[in-house]
Parts: sequence; C-alpha cells; structure tokens
Amino acid sequence: MFVKYLRMMVRIFVPIWLLSWVVLLPVNSVQTTGGRDGLDQFTFGNVTKRERSRYWAHLLLLYVFTGWMLFNIRKEMSDFVTERQIYLVDPEHSATAQARTVLVTGVPHKFLSERALIRLFSFLPGGVQKVWLNRYVVPSPETRS
Repeated sequence: MFVKYLRMMVRIFVPIWLLSWVVLLPVNSVQTTGGRDGLDQFTFGNVTKRERSRYWAHLLLLYVFTGWMLFNIRKEMSDFVTERQIYLVDPEHSATAQARTVLVTGVPHKFLSERALIRLFSFLPGGVQKVWLNRYVVPSPETRS
C-alpha cells in the first residue's frame, strides 16, 4: 500500500510540476513590469496591479490541479476498496477468528440478552453463531468513589 501511495503522489505531482512550470513561469516573467530579477522574476509578486489579468492563469490552474488531485484520490480509493474486498472474501482470511468476530460496545439495556443480540444481528451473512456478554465490568479507579 505504501508503494501504491508513492506512485499516486508521483502521478499527481509530476504533471502538476510540469504544467505549472510551462504555464506559470512565462505568465509571471515574460513582459512584466514588476522589475524583479533572478528567481524573483518567476514569482506571483512580479505581476503588477496593471497586469491583473495574468492572475486568471493561476486561478484556472488551481481548479485544474484540484480536480486532478481529487480524481486521483478517488481512483486510488476505489482500487483500495476493491483490493480490500478481495482480501476479505479470500478463503484463507475468512476462515480466521478475527474475520468472524465483532466487538459491540455501548449496547442499550433492551439488548443485553443473548437472544436479543442474536435477533438484532441475524441479518449478517452466515448468521450469529455465539454471543458473549461481559456481565461483570470492573470499574476504573477514577469512577470508584
């Protein structure tokens, strides 16, 4: 998953880097009256108030870059959900106890019986095989008074 994350970051930021240099460096530096030199001529501050129409390039690229990032994140999340589902239904994983165990906390009093919990969770695939209720809870030292 970490390698997929790194690939996604490269897939997002390399096109952003290239497009921003190809578009924004000339917008900020060519025929501007900001009077800056060196690397300062490529900055947003080199565009004067009389050349405000150049700011539209920054705004347009902001929307393009945001859409590109959201598209890539959505694609990776979709791929992740697919891979996770494939893993969860794999026979090797689904046979383990952790794949078949659910911890439910904060159960209302009306469901504090095995029969009520079995009825409540009967919609789960495969049904409910066993319910354990923790009937004696040791209070923490902060709650003892």
